[in-house]
Amino acid sequence: YDMYAMTAAHKSLPIPTYVEVTNLSNGKKIIVRVNDRGPFHDGRIIDLSYAAAAKLGTLKNGTSSVEIKAINPSTFTASSLDTPPIAKTSDFALRYSIEKPSKSPSNKGFLFIQVGAFKSLDNATKLKHKLTSALNTPVTVRPSSDFSNPIYVVQIGPYVRIKSADSARLKLYELGYKNTIYVSK
Repeated sequence: YDMYAMTAAHKSLPIPTYVEVTNLSNGKKIIVRVNDRGPFHDGRIIDLSYAAAAKLGTLKNGTSSVEIKAINPSTFTASSLDTPPIAKTSDFALRYSIEKPSKSPSNKGFLFIQVGAFKSLDNATKLKHKLTSALNTPVTVRPSSDFSNPIYVVQIGPYVRIKSADSARLKLYELGYKNTIYVSK
């Protein structure tokens, strides 16, 4: 378990499974990798890492209505995220409540691969230059306002199809970047 990775725990989904989580109060969406079992509290169906909860904008309020949907990597496209939710009502780690939405939101966004997150802009920029020379794809550094102190995230993309993102992620793995995560925007 890494509190700064985009991960989650679920009682029954296969490990690994990618799940899209949408915060219904602010419209933010993230994709997390289910890599653990849990939660082990009555009425809860998913636990999110600190980073995932921060990206959703749920740390400040403590509770939020969200929708979760499992993503099938073999058929994923950014526009295919309009699938029925796998969760109806419950809550997840840090006491976030999950409620069934009135309608499924659509995602017209893209998929990015996050390679790193740094407190130092200088370190993030160094990684960007290293990746730019090793890969033939856009690499960006952007500040994340989800934490109390600035964090600079290094992301590759955008990708419309998960197959393309998976190929890039495999290349990153071969280059030694083994802890990458998917982020949807």
